[in-house]
Amino acid sequence: MSIESRSIGGVLTLRFRDQETNNALDLSTVADLRSVLATSRHDDSLRLIIVVSGIDRVFSLGMNLEKLDAAPRVGVWESFAASSEYAELLIDLATMPVPTLAVVDGVAAAGGVELACVCDTVIGTSNASFSIAQLRKGVFPFLSSAVLVPRIGQSRFLHWALSGQSYPAKRLYELGLIHQLCEADERTRTVSLFSERVLSFDAETLRAGIAGLRAEAEGETRRRIRHALALFTLNCLALKEERAR
Repeated sequence: MSIESRSIGGVLTLRFRDQETNNALDLSTVADLRSVLATSRHDDSLRLIIVVSGIDRVFSLGMNLEKLDAAPRVGVWESFAASSEYAELLIDLATMPVPTLAVVDGVAAAGGVELACVCDTVIGTSNASFSIAQLRKGVFPFLSSAVLVPRIGQSRFLHWALSGQSYPAKRLYELGLIHQLCEADERTRTVSLFSERVLSFDAETLRAGIAGLRAEAEGETRRRIRHALALFTLNCLALKEERAR
């Protein structure tokens, strides 16, 4: 998958662009993203991170583990290592020292929902829709639960996962998963206004505030995601063994 990273005026933009896989992240892309975030973490000029898609009507389908699943000799540790890199990417985004913004102008499914909602703010257009229907494939959305349950509660999360429904932008806004709605043709202007507002604040004050907020939640965020990772890996391995019989 192609990932474009561009830093201009204190704003780091991470743009997914893979038409063939609908922006499903492969292992090399996850590694590249983590590397960019690790470097940017120590950049004092950084003020805002924006995660956005570079293809129409799709945000991301999350982690692409098809190649791993298809490999007959992949064992527990290899599967765990692959999933772990993706889980650590979510933690990286959740613990950056500056605000993070996801811009969703299309479908976010499975891990794509996690990538968007682990960010501090989500701007969604009228084209946005979220789906966590992994149960249809025999996989419980453990990692999705780690990100979403703190935001919408256990009962709402479970009802959504069991329903298999894809939620439209309006419903996402009602749940608080999208923080600002706009029409598709207003996306660029809306994101620009948000960025300008963030950049207008005193950089040191904003970083200090973000650090304070992160300190309260960071330990719990890491615990939830890593606990979900172990359960997710076991679920995938059990499913793979069942299919091999």
